[in-house]
Amino acid sequence: MAIPKTTRRGLSNIKTSATSKVTADKPHLAYLRLGSLEMERQHRLLERANAIRRIRELDDRLSQLEAEKARLLRMVESGPQPEPPPSRRSSERPSAARPQRPQPEGGGESAV
Repeated sequence: MAIPKTTRRGLSNIKTSATSKVTADKPHLAYLRLGSLEMERQHRLLERANAIRRIRELDDRLSQLEAEKARLLRMVESGPQPEPPPSRRSSERPSAARPQRPQPEGGGESAV
C-alpha cells in the first residue's frame, strides 16, 4: 500500500480571523466584530486612565524626594546644630522617686 502524496502546509497556509472577510450576507459577524472592538476600546481607555494616575503618583513621589533632598542638603550646609536636651515624658519618674512595694509579712516566703 502506497503512502498518498500530500502537499506540505506551513505557516502561510493557516487561516486566521484577520484573513476572513465580513461579507454583506453575514451582518451578524459585523455586529460581533463591532462589539469586540468596543470592548477593546473600553479596556484601553481604562488602561490609559490607570497609567495617567500612576504617572501622577510617580511625579508626586519624585517631588517629595526632591524636597527631602533639598532639606537634607540645607541641613548639611548649615553645619551641625546642637541637639536639644532629651525631654522626659510625664509618665516617667526617676527610680528614686518610685514608691516601694510593701514587703509581704513572714519574711518574704509564701506559705503554701
